[in-house]
Amino acid sequence: MATSGCASDILRAIYYAAQNNANVINMSFDFKTPSQELSNALDYAGRLNIICAASAGNDGAMETVYPAALQTDVMGVASTSDLDTRSTFSNFGNAIVWVAAPGEAIITTYPFGTYSAECHSCPAVRRSCARSGQTATSPSRPPPSPTLNLSAPTWATVAWTC
Repeated sequence: MATSGCASDILRAIYYAAQNNANVINMSFDFKTPSQELSNALDYAGRLNIICAASAGNDGAMETVYPAALQTDVMGVASTSDLDTRSTFSNFGNAIVWVAAPGEAIITTYPFGTYSAECHSCPAVRRSCARSGQTATSPSRPPPSPTLNLSAPTWATVAWTC
């Protein structure tokens, strides 16, 4: 589902999350061109040890998209199928992907009795990071731990999603 919005709303959401003690920021959107303002906002969040997760995109291509390409501050997330393979629609490549998570046939409260495949991998990673209590150690943070404590209390998060 393609949607549109204003970059200024995204920037406000990132700063709002940072100023209100978010632990994780989820960004299930992508831009084809870089933005210095977006980079500055995510640098700010990274300095506050906020984990930032962003969609790798849904074009099924090896292409650079933002904010996933801002790997100093952002964890790019690709989608996998129910067979644990890359979803055909998911973008890929080392320039944007840190981790992949299930993103197909996710049952949600989607309208008209259907389900949506888009925008679910990134929130899955966000939830896992929040529950594990991980924090960002930008600019040289290690990849997320493959073992997450899913029984830990859920942390409050502010997220921008589609």
